[in-house]
Amino acid sequence: MIEGNETDGNELDIEGITVEGRHIYVIGSHSAKRKKIKESRTYHKNRKKFQDRKIEEEKNRDWLYQVRIDADGHALEKRRITLRKIIQNDPVLKTFRRIPSKENGVDIEGLAAQDGWLYIGFRGPVFRENYVPVMKLKFADPEDSYELLYVRLDGRGIRDMAGVSDGFLILAGPVGDGTDSYQLYHWDGKDVIAGKDRNPDEMGKLHLLGEINPPQEGKVEGLAVLQEQPTLYQLIIAYDGVNDTDKILQHFQVRK
Repeated sequence: MIEGNETDGNELDIEGITVEGRHIYVIGSHSAKRKKIKESRTYHKNRKKFQDRKIEEEKNRDWLYQVRIDADGHALEKRRITLRKIIQNDPVLKTFRRIPSKENGVDIEGLAAQDGWLYIGFRGPVFRENYVPVMKLKFADPEDSYELLYVRLDGRGIRDMAGVSDGFLILAGPVGDGTDSYQLYHWDGKDVIAGKDRNPDEMGKLHLLGEINPPQEGKVEGLAVLQEQPTLYQLIIAYDGVNDTDKILQHFQVRK
């Protein structure tokens, strides 16, 4: 078990997992939350949830782990860092750090690795003109190496990411509990923000690969690339909230 706190034994709230070489990386959402409205409570108590200024931060969400394994998959070394200080000090993200995750606050859900770099995808916040941050960093030197890149997903946030040979696949969906559809994109890994002094060839490119229609009551939760072929990807999509256990995982063939 990977524990969220080495002293209290709470399990990490896992939102993203990726592998590069002999290293496995696991990340929590680094988010805050507000308690949900429940029909079993009184009207007065439910209204008070909005009036109450107490926004909860759970420390077991604040970790990024690196686990080094041997050829048989046994863990040799485990290290962990937190991105909380980066988020608190970043001029873009710090405004959103105390906002509940499903209300467009900070909410990490995607994680991918490529060429020694980690790419961390945010479900929220989604900024004006639909820009969504992706944090790029080195695990060994996060504060000095990190930068924010941006993608545009038509108002959606990042629900998961996976590395491919020429960039990344991004699962996009609602920031909160909205009814926006789920979409799959290919991203080349470059910042999409334009500028009059920027060569168009240097700009990031996004390509919509298609819509993902989850089973009834389901929400798109995770993505794994089984195989990459010259003209298509073999994928597994995982869903949350699905009553039929046979439909929690679905296999897809997606053309590039």
